[in-house]
Amino acid sequence: MRNLLHFEFRKLRQNFGFYLCTGIMLALQLLSALLTYTLAGGFFGEDVTGFSDGFSGILTAGAAGNLNTALCVFIALFVCLDYTQKTIKTVYAKGYSRENVFFSKLIMTWVGATVMYLVVALCAFVAYSAFFGVGEVEAGKFLAVFGVQYVSIMANVAMFYAITILLRSIGAAIPIGIFAPSVISLILNLVDAFGELKIKLSDYWVGNFSMELYSVDVKSDRLWEILLTSLVYIVLLIGGASLLQRKQEA
Repeated sequence: MRNLLHFEFRKLRQNFGFYLCTGIMLALQLLSALLTYTLAGGFFGEDVTGFSDGFSGILTAGAAGNLNTALCVFIALFVCLDYTQKTIKTVYAKGYSRENVFFSKLIMTWVGATVMYLVVALCAFVAYSAFFGVGEVEAGKFLAVFGVQYVSIMANVAMFYAITILLRSIGAAIPIGIFAPSVISLILNLVDAFGELKIKLSDYWVGNFSMELYSVDVKSDRLWEILLTSLVYIVLLIGGASLLQRKQEA
């Protein structure tokens, strides 16, 4: 398993998709900060104090839907590499089990996604701080929202990974990973609007969580709901994908 992890880590470092998606996200953070500053009238002499700041930029970057899109593309390009190049049978021939391959790819996927998330957050902090200042925030609240946002994003990563490892096709995993969560969210919103349920189903859909966490004003009860539900999604998605992939051909 250790050698397999080292093998997957080397592939991650050499994966063009990882650097491409991260680079695009960094550029988007710079453009987002510039556009926000422009809309606030900063280039026209307006006082932009309080309009945004570095800490708000971090949470905004994590809540943006384009981060999930970038993660979906990266995961498809990384996970499907062995299947598209037909090298997965060579890996199995070395004595590694399906579970070894599954979890080694999962671990490196989470490593790559974590690095991307942190680099994007740092870039957003620098960009927004340059235009609006660092800002002031209560450390406890910020860390709580930031931490829950990270867990919710990792739940989305688990969903993208489950889709990709089962489909084993870049051409199928990317569009399904991008559009399926949005379609499910739309359906749940329609059910909430026209149904007579006592709870809002859309509040418990993993694809919606990170978008709520764009500021430190999220109530603590809601933070706990998102945190625990995200952990449940991670367990169910990874457990389900692990069981289903055992029945597939190598």
